[in-house]
Amino acid sequence: MGRILSIDYGLKRSGIAMSDPNKILASAYKVVIGQDGLKKELDYIINNYDIEKILMGLSYKTGEVIGEIGKISIKFSKYVKSKYNLEVEFIDEAMTSKNVTEFLKKMGKNIKKYKNEIDKYSAELILEDYLKNLR
Repeated sequence: MGRILSIDYGLKRSGIAMSDPNKILASAYKVVIGQDGLKKELDYIINNYDIEKILMGLSYKTGEVIGEIGKISIKFSKYVKSKYNLEVEFIDEAMTSKNVTEFLKKMGKNIKKYKNEIDKYSAELILEDYLKNLR
């Protein structure tokens, strides 16, 4: 049984989360810097874990209009599909970063301290929602 990988794609940094092999649990994995960092990390993950599918958060500018980052995400997904021959599915990532930030605030965490970690928790949230819908 393969894992599902989730990416909260960003121009500066991207968050990564992975499911367990049974596709029950989502775990925040890592934040990587830049597109080159993401490519290197994907090489490592795909060569060392049994990944069967990749989810990518897709950001919308307003309503159903895909924003600039969303367009860049789509372009990156084409690279991923061609290099690894894996299915890439887009998930609406609306509000994930805000939800993670609000959760951290409720937990009494210093947001500035966690600023660089929010992306991996956003990827985890995208994956958790997806896994819930699988059940």
